[in-house]
Amino acid sequence: MKCEKCGSNISINDKFCPNCGARNEIGAQHVDDMMLYEKRFSSTEKDVKKKSGWYIKYVTPMIILVISALFFVIVSGLSAGMYGYELADSKVENYNKKNAQEINNHIRLLLEKKEFVQAYMLYNIADQRPFSEEGKYNGWYQLYNCIDSYITVRQNIIAYYSPVDYEYNSQISKAAQGINDFYDRINARDLSNADKDSIIYIEQLKSQMEDFLTAYCCFSQDDLDSLPEKDTTGIVSLLTRRMLHEE
Repeated sequence: MKCEKCGSNISINDKFCPNCGARNEIGAQHVDDMMLYEKRFSSTEKDVKKKSGWYIKYVTPMIILVISALFFVIVSGLSAGMYGYELADSKVENYNKKNAQEINNHIRLLLEKKEFVQAYMLYNIADQRPFSEEGKYNGWYQLYNCIDSYITVRQNIIAYYSPVDYEYNSQISKAAQGINDFYDRINARDLSNADKDSIIYIEQLKSQMEDFLTAYCCFSQDDLDSLPEKDTTGIVSLLTRRMLHEE
């Protein structure tokens, strides 16, 4: 990118032009955003550590059970392999059923606080997710698919700005695919079987996604409104133009 005052080449990480000293508004915003992101990450990390008592009480025993079952597979040989994995799955399933209400309350608290990534990790690692008033889990898959797409977008956009990673084209393509998947998943057809509570969280996640794209990719409201109608190629083109400030 170029300095708006003198036209010299400057980096996205430069708050001020190294040639003329003029303030780089876009760079300054980016640096501030990265500092804010780091601050939020640090805050989340502290919050997780603070809640480690809950983790130790409810998750650690389950992990020990899984590790024990996997160890059983190793020492028992290949012939007992399938049995060991089935035993691990069975113990995890039984543990989740036994503590279902406690797990449900904790994950819903995370979702209420918009801590979508933390809720997703419990689902991805320990198959722990909330259930509906009828006691069903099926209506929450759409939310977790959307969170998965959001994580893909965020990871690749932040990696794009990293000074130690140069797979720019690959990261933009992966981010574009994540955006396309996200908007495909929140269309009316995909949400027809979603739990009514999960739809509220999906809308909040959509707002979080749009805030992220506005802050990191310089998307306008018109850009955001156009995303549901674009395919992956169109989103790649839009990301490239906005992130390289070609327009």
